[in-house]
Amino acid sequence: MRLSLRKKVMVAVLLMALIVAGATALVSYNMYARSMEEHYERLTMNTARSAASMVDVQAVAELKDRTLEIYRGFCPDENTPPDFEAFDEADWDAYYAAYDEILQSDAYRKTFATLNALKEDNGVLWLYVAYMDEQTGQGIYIVDADSTQDACLPGTCGDIEPENRVLMEQGVYDFPPYITNYEEFGWLSSAAAAITAPDGTVVANAFVDFSMNQVMADRQAFLLRLAAVLAAAVEGAGVPGE
Repeated sequence: MRLSLRKKVMVAVLLMALIVAGATALVSYNMYARSMEEHYERLTMNTARSAASMVDVQAVAELKDRTLEIYRGFCPDENTPPDFEAFDEADWDAYYAAYDEILQSDAYRKTFATLNALKEDNGVLWLYVAYMDEQTGQGIYIVDADSTQDACLPGTCGDIEPENRVLMEQGVYDFPPYITNYEEFGWLSSAAAAITAPDGTVVANAFVDFSMNQVMADRQAFLLRLAAVLAAAVEGAGVPGE
């Protein structure tokens, strides 16, 4: 009976030690995970601000004005975006063809070169300048620093995120960093900074997206290794399963 009691005490102590070790490891993991998220959030916001400060504001203003002029030519009225859902292939060809002059402009080439250099130097997944058109609720691409065929051409549109619209209504055009997980793109850390003229007028926004897929994969691998170690320790202690 003394041997049986001693064994039970030893097993209980071992289990308690494993629980404490597991809890400590999980706390450490959560601290590590949060620190990595904060690191990427700072990196993303700082890169967006760097992009906003490095581009030629006058060149961006010229591109924005011409892009918006073409875009509004396709709008049924000043508060309604183009009916893209009704576009057929010919309509899309005509729409993007209208922006060809922008692609050929010196202002576009200059802005693209600046953004692309920053993108390559900092390992950014996507870096682009867009105008947030509050009248039609659309974010309109002006320059996308992407040399592939997947690049978003000037005039490409997307709905302004609701949280960003709230900030804009408050006069805030720096969109704070946030982390998302999309089925199509994976884990992203995203942010935007306002590109402002000398008089304080907001000309456009510089948007940045960093991929966090490898970071998240490392986090998952850590959890799996932790679970395997704890399981092996419990099994090695001879604790019977339920």
